[in-house]
Amino acid sequence: MSVYQEDGFTFMRPSSIDCRIVTCQHYEVCRAVGQPGILPKAKYGFQEIDWQLPGKGAKYDDCGDWRYRGCLDVEAHNQNELGQDVKGKIYVEWYHRNCGRAECPICYERWAGLEASKIAHRLKYFWKYGKVLHIAISPSEKDALKLSFEKLKAKMYRVARLRGIKGGVVIWHHLRENHEDGTWRVSGHFHILGFGWVRNVSQGYKSDGWLVKNIPDGPKERSVFRTAMYQLSHCGLSEKTRPVAWFGVCSSKIKVPEMEEEKHICPCCGAELVQLRYFGDPDSLPDLEENGSAWLDPGGWIEKEEVKWRAD
Repeated sequence: MSVYQEDGFTFMRPSSIDCRIVTCQHYEVCRAVGQPGILPKAKYGFQEIDWQLPGKGAKYDDCGDWRYRGCLDVEAHNQNELGQDVKGKIYVEWYHRNCGRAECPICYERWAGLEASKIAHRLKYFWKYGKVLHIAISPSEKDALKLSFEKLKAKMYRVARLRGIKGGVVIWHHLRENHEDGTWRVSGHFHILGFGWVRNVSQGYKSDGWLVKNIPDGPKERSVFRTAMYQLSHCGLSEKTRPVAWFGVCSSKIKVPEMEEEKHICPCCGAELVQLRYFGDPDSLPDLEENGSAWLDPGGWIEKEEVKWRAD
């Protein structure tokens, strides 16, 4: 596993996976958690679906390639911008092409960031239910071994309500990391970002074997966006089910305002940027870096035409 930090928050990129089956009855609290065990795959309920981690699929041929957008309206660029003379210049930004797919090894972080933004946007409209909580719910060994994923998720909703969780967003994890050696083991569980007051934890565990844990922020409070992005970075993906689901008072049936799409604006004239192509000398371009920009001579730049497909 490789890790990287951003704004004081640690993200991880799972690499190799050492799949170990948890056999301890109290696997969430026992020190023996993660010890190797032998268990037929067919008996593990949620493994009827072929799960994978984000970034473990195939990329498109152009994923990660450089793309350009900018403003070609030279006539509107007749003032100094931050002390720079932009008269007769065009404004150009460059960035990496992103397919936005969770399975892409190049673009999955962008997918996680966009999904996390959507989660943070939706949750803020349920402020009347209090602070957003981060809760982990782990099924009993019996249910994890016998129930299909759909039945496991349905029971998780019932358990969440019984433990005082009013609703929120659910992110599914099919693996769990062994922090001692960095390997991964099969151990399905759910993460919830939602609202409520967690109660009846001990009584509920004795009754149904499901462990519900309220995860505190720690010394530094984490934003909903950062927490969601971290959980999405190693969630369980499949072709049959989405890794993100809404329930309870935050159900997807409840309408909230759409999240505004990010707009890229010319810093001089305020026009919305368009996609560009460059047919000039590559050596005349500035050194490309992620999310870079520059005022350049207009020679060699044209607007990229939108490709429209039709059936003959």
